[in-house]
Amino acid sequence: MTPLQIRATSFAVLLLLSITGCSSKPNNEQGSAGSGKTAKAPKPAIPTDFVTGREGFQKLYATARGWAPDAQPVHLESRPRKEDPKNGTASVWSGNFASPSMRQIRSFLWSGASAPDAPEPGITPGSPDTYSEGNVSTRPFDLNFLKIDSDKAFAVATKKKEAATLLKKSPTTPIKYVLYWDPSKARLVWKVIFGGSEYDAKLIIWVNASTGEFVRID
Repeated sequence: MTPLQIRATSFAVLLLLSITGCSSKPNNEQGSAGSGKTAKAPKPAIPTDFVTGREGFQKLYATARGWAPDAQPVHLESRPRKEDPKNGTASVWSGNFASPSMRQIRSFLWSGASAPDAPEPGITPGSPDTYSEGNVSTRPFDLNFLKIDSDKAFAVATKKKEAATLLKKSPTTPIKYVLYWDPSKARLVWKVIFGGSEYDAKLIIWVNASTGEFVRID
């Protein structure tokens, strides 16, 4: 092969290598897939858990017993939220429990909601406070008196014309449920409160938590 032929052959080889290099594309997609990294799928939203007062109470009571074996229920209430249905259930319940042996009273809160404006899901204990057995406003009640759940109390309350009219006129009215011992009549009662709290309530209907009988309207 002559020097001229050798130079021509070398030029052709270099030209072929240059064309091959330009036509090859960076394999970004393969590199991304080959790296083992995949896009994370968004976490599914946790559905809100709505429970009756008795169900909420049982969750709180079990925790309270873990704090103090002699813990006794004093007070139970729901924390109304916009998404709560009008059927006697709620997504947040709070209860106060007293321990005579420790001379302390403590609140516990259960949340079945996961929204940003809701309490953390699960049970959150409050700080213990001093408890006096002589204080009538914090007198514990016997569990045997609790025979009527909050959904039944709601059903009794909404049979009243005043409640039915209110909900028809203002269907988004928040409803709060409060369970406590009425020392004046020695009975356990549900207060079905139509409004955010007792202080700005539009209507309060009392229901006997042992018999399910209507008591009165405030």
